[in-house]
Amino acid sequence: MLPSQELIAAARRGDAVAAEALFASLYGPLDRYLSGRLPREVRALWETGDFVQEVFVRAWAEIASFDRDSPAAFWGFLRTIARNLAIDVCRVELQRRQDTQTEANYPSPADPNGRDIVESLARQELYERALAALDEKVRSALLLRLELDASYEEVALELGVSSPEAARKAMRRALDEVARRMESSSGVKG
Repeated sequence: MLPSQELIAAARRGDAVAAEALFASLYGPLDRYLSGRLPREVRALWETGDFVQEVFVRAWAEIASFDRDSPAAFWGFLRTIARNLAIDVCRVELQRRQDTQTEANYPSPADPNGRDIVESLARQELYERALAALDEKVRSALLLRLELDASYEEVALELGVSSPEAARKAMRRALDEVARRMESSSGVKG
């Protein structure tokens, strides 16, 4: 179930109880989102639940500056914080790997150059660029469906279309467009 606009608005006003309920409602989706996107090397350093908590801490610190009450917009706000945190953690890990290569007493990791981390971040960047190219309303609806498990009825409301079937068709077209853009950006054919 998506968080309500009222819950988001109350959290934005500084209501800690509302913020706790808001974050609790989004814990599972954010955990799933991060589990699929954090490079293996980062997951070895951080438990996904710890990562989720850090995203919520950062979101709470910035929530007053968030200026919309839409569940889709709030999810985008959390995704941005999570993505930036993942990039920061990856940078620290890459720097640590570079530093350990120069220390004779420290065992070298299996992938000392961090190629897996860089490739994972590059794939995520392709996905994010493809999403960004979509119309904002379609992008929001697609993220609600894919990442928050919103029903087609909820997606239809977000899109302003007449039926869940129309929403399903719009989501299919959006997914096809994302795949096409990722394929053309990467130069790799499916």
